[in-house]
Amino acid sequence: MARATSIIPGPINSDERPFEVGDTLTIFEAAMVYAGRHPHSVFLRDGSVEDHVTFLRAGIREREPRSRDRIGARQSWDIYCEIMKRIRQGDITAAKRAYLKDGEIDPIRTVIRTADLVALASERDERPKYLKHIYDADAKSSVLQVTPLTEKIAKQFTAKYIADERAAGRRPTQAGLERAGHDAKMRGGRQFLRDAFHKLLGAPVKPGRPHNSPQKLAKK
Repeated sequence: MARATSIIPGPINSDERPFEVGDTLTIFEAAMVYAGRHPHSVFLRDGSVEDHVTFLRAGIREREPRSRDRIGARQSWDIYCEIMKRIRQGDITAAKRAYLKDGEIDPIRTVIRTADLVALASERDERPKYLKHIYDADAKSSVLQVTPLTEKIAKQFTAKYIADERAAGRRPTQAGLERAGHDAKMRGGRQFLRDAFHKLLGAPVKPGRPHNSPQKLAKK
């Protein structure tokens, strides 16, 4: 069975080729696709990171408040910042990670899974036009079974994990809790699990990823 795809047509009066939304996207492409904007890969082929970010933000201030371009630019920028933040926090694990000379994440060479972008849209209760094919492809898709991990859900899940571990005669651990979250297809909000674990057991919560813990809470 052919994989469902989505095609973003090139801009009007442009020689740009249509852009196909694949299984992975660069951070820049993901932010553009989310807002329904063609990534203009040919236009920016030799562009620097600064050129790409400038293009991404173009129109935020210059356009009228109700301009479609302005709204698209603002949404692209919001998603771009959110993806960058989540990668730094470990809530999104890049399929391919690249860095700039100053050590910052390179948004035009770092690649994320489109499934992570879909999960972000689900968490925001949004259905981006050019991600709709993923939602519609299979109502029972594992992507749609991913549970955005909120603070409330984390508290309930952690309490159940601790009770189940004690009932089985095992010692609850933070790493074990995160593995359980991974197996339950929960995404994001890892810090909520750590906070809940600390409050319920009085265990210290260390910043960053604990030793030997899973790198993410859900896979595609």
